[in-house]
Amino acid sequence: MKLMKLGVCILVFFIANFTANTTIGQVLLPLKKEKIRVGFWNGIRHNTKYDSLIAGIPQKNSAIKPKLNPAYRIKTQLTTLENKDILDAAGLIPSAYPISAGLYFNSKPPIISLNALELALTYFKLNGDVRAEALITDYYGTYYGTQKNTEKSISYLKRAYILNDSLNDLYGMAKVSFKLAQMYQFKKNFDQASIHTSEVIRLAEGTVNFKQLASAYLLMGEISTAQKKYSAAENYLLKMALPIFYYKLKDKTGTMNSYRLLAKLYQQQKRMSEAKWFFIQENTMARNINHPSGIIFSLVNLAQVKTAIGDYSLAIRDYKEAEKISTKMNLLSKRTEIREGLKDAYLKMNTKKVSPKVIVVSTQSKDGQISKNKIATIEVLP
Repeated sequence: MKLMKLGVCILVFFIANFTANTTIGQVLLPLKKEKIRVGFWNGIRHNTKYDSLIAGIPQKNSAIKPKLNPAYRIKTQLTTLENKDILDAAGLIPSAYPISAGLYFNSKPPIISLNALELALTYFKLNGDVRAEALITDYYGTYYGTQKNTEKSISYLKRAYILNDSLNDLYGMAKVSFKLAQMYQFKKNFDQASIHTSEVIRLAEGTVNFKQLASAYLLMGEISTAQKKYSAAENYLLKMALPIFYYKLKDKTGTMNSYRLLAKLYQQQKRMSEAKWFFIQENTMARNINHPSGIIFSLVNLAQVKTAIGDYSLAIRDYKEAEKISTKMNLLSKRTEIREGLKDAYLKMNTKKVSPKVIVVSTQSKDGQISKNKIATIEVLP
């Protein structure tokens, strides 16, 4: 009996060591639940290689201290917004996000004053909090970008990229690279814009950041179109961006934007039938999701194509509907373009209705010579 008990103990010890120290054993063991710091709340979850991308990148000493320090409040706001963006990029449903951050889903976050940002930045630099410094520097870059101060925006964004790189924060690096690409695109420096968009694709490929990846493909398609690299642009838009938005994410806004850029691509190449078809898809999607600006933009684009192919009355109808919606929704950004388009369509339609007809008239001179004179007359068509 004692020998049997000893044998059982040896067997148990062997199995425990086997499961703990071998690859097969590790597979046999159940997943460990690990308590990790995510942003500024705690959560019990299975730890995976995608945790840093799905729910925020855990940082040492990243817990928000229970102080009324304004610097920490700013860090809380920026961390919350970034984690929301990460979840959104991964295509996860909002319910996966903590209730404490829910206020940012249906409303914009409060505007942070530049003075407060400067004080917070100084505070976190002194305390060696690189994560907070990266967040604030990124925010600065975004702010100056919205003010169209491209030089300051690019300067801050480059600094934010370096800080995120030092943290090995792949998502942060990709996010900043995307903003840099947009700034260079705004400056019409398409070579630099292409370089930074390629960096986003490199960082996002193979991760769960599907929306970030699809958005980068979309931007690369737009940049390639501007560079007249039509084959590459079509590949990025039709074969890469659109399938992710439509099938994987079921992102209707992303799908609508893909339709629009594809139509613009074909319009630029004078392939009007294809351009018209994709503008119609954009318009249909915009109506399905009740997206007023999308409806207006697609109607104006459709009207431009119809004017180009001679469907003037249909173009005028689209322009008028776009004008009606823009007035109703107080979206006036396209009003000048709409009025210019209407004027152009009316002018071309009237020119078509009034066409010149050449009549050849024979006349005889005094010496019997017969000459033929061409007299241009105007014939009004029914």
